[in-house]
Amino acid sequence: MSQPSVWTTLRRREVVTTCLFLFMTDLIIGTISPTLSLFASSLGASLSLVGVLATTLGLARFASSLALGRLSDRQGRKNILMVGMALMGLAALFYSMTSNPYMLLLANPLFGLSFVASLTVALAYISDLVAARARSLVFGVVTTAMGLGFSIGSFMGGWLTARWGYAGAYLTAVAIAVIALILVWRGLPASSGAAQRSEAGGLSWWGQMGAMLSNPMIVAACLGTIIANLIFGGLIVTFFPLYAQEFGLTQAGVSSLFALRTLASTLARLPAGILGTWLPVEWLMLGALFLATLVALILPQFAHPTGWMVLLSCEGVAFGLFLTASQITVASQANESNRGAVVGVYMAAASVGDSFAPLFLGLIAEWLGIVIVFYVVGGLALLGVLTMGWLLLRQRTLVKVGIGN
Repeated sequence: MSQPSVWTTLRRREVVTTCLFLFMTDLIIGTISPTLSLFASSLGASLSLVGVLATTLGLARFASSLALGRLSDRQGRKNILMVGMALMGLAALFYSMTSNPYMLLLANPLFGLSFVASLTVALAYISDLVAARARSLVFGVVTTAMGLGFSIGSFMGGWLTARWGYAGAYLTAVAIAVIALILVWRGLPASSGAAQRSEAGGLSWWGQMGAMLSNPMIVAACLGTIIANLIFGGLIVTFFPLYAQEFGLTQAGVSSLFALRTLASTLARLPAGILGTWLPVEWLMLGALFLATLVALILPQFAHPTGWMVLLSCEGVAFGLFLTASQITVASQANESNRGAVVGVYMAAASVGDSFAPLFLGLIAEWLGIVIVFYVVGGLALLGVLTMGWLLLRQRTLVKVGIGN
């Protein structure tokens, strides 16, 4: 029996609904995330507290990724998606009511949990729907929808903040969450992602984790996403707005730069999906990360919005290429019965850079200044890229030996 074409797959109701859901999820994240560090600062938070707040967000993502991904394998994707979006709307509402920076220690974990329940499970569900031969192009489309959402959200968040304050931006995010919740409730069949037992059979949770982490491709993708999120989540989102503010850039200006950066990232994603059908995606990941590392090292050499715009656009392109290539890699290493768990491992790795780096980087910024943070992140990222390159070369050698044997 022949498999449906790529275009037939893209027109399926479940695929269209999930793409729209991911678009709105990133629309909310784009509205909120770029404003959080300046919002906390406006409430009186110190640089070290800003780092702690970012760490709580990352830790919530890290702690929930493994559990929620595996839970969706057993309890169904749709149920987790609805709960995740409800929590995202609740977190946005809590942000709009916050008047003390320490209250963000409660709001951030809720936002991080909703982030995972929405994005991780939606990506696993898309992978369930798509045949392997169509996966590269479909993931290019899916990640493009995500990028458009974050790009529009970044611009919208800055505009709304300038016009109606932070509360106005966050209440708008609440309204979007309500629409997204209705969309997934009405648009996905009740049986989507039906509960099923893992094909791992009698393996314990730790046994399944060990099996996944013994897969070199999963390890490479996880290491890569740690690097990518160290640069973007740990550095760009958390500390670049504060760095730019020192040179007089407003919140609206910062949000506009984020919107342009994400637009560049978005435009790179569909081409990345097409390239993934021709080139080894692991080397596409490595090249993208090297470009992002260069941006982290060069960015503090500039003190003008024009230079920031060019460099952030380059980092956006690198992030878009990496995101698409890594998600194709991860999706190809799982089946429907354990894909939530595998994607959960990947998302947990993605949150490592957001979880532990901001606290460490916040202390460095407090003691040595924000500029030093860029060089620390760039150095760590370069070390990670070199390690990832060594792992990929080693895996290539092992594959050749295996074929020869």
